[in-house]
Amino acid sequence: MRTLTPQELAAAAAKRRVTQAANRAARTSVRAQRAAAKAAKAARAGQPFTPPPVTPPQPRSRGRRNRFGRRPHVHVPGPSGPVFTTPAPPSSTALRLVAMAALEDVFFQKCAEVGVVQETRDAFAKYKKLKALALGHTSSVEAKREADAALCVSVVHLVKLTF
Repeated sequence: MRTLTPQELAAAAAKRRVTQAANRAARTSVRAQRAAAKAAKAARAGQPFTPPPVTPPQPRSRGRRNRFGRRPHVHVPGPSGPVFTTPAPPSSTALRLVAMAALEDVFFQKCAEVGVVQETRDAFAKYKKLKALALGHTSSVEAKREADAALCVSVVHLVKLTF
């Protein structure tokens, strides 16, 4: 096979561009096909049809095609850090609240089996006040310390009530 001269290469490229332009012009768009179908339907019905104005074909982009259309690809770095992270251990306050809920269940079960006396009612009322103080809204550091102390005392008080 012989090598082509620069003049022959330029002539072949020009010929290819002319052929591509002719092929693009010969293709009909979906909009033009639909307009032709409407015109044929209107002609069968005996009504005149005015086609929409013809728009020139859009230039083709060389972008990557995905299912939503053409969009440029933007690299987003992946998440950094370890793949698997161990969860943080629960706080002591959360553990105290879980213990308090379990103790309340045991206390109610014991009261259902044994019965309730006035002394138990008074002690449970005191426990409810301590629990309300422990679970209340705390805005300052001193109130937070007081709530933590109330939570400890209420759990101890409930243990004494239950066992």
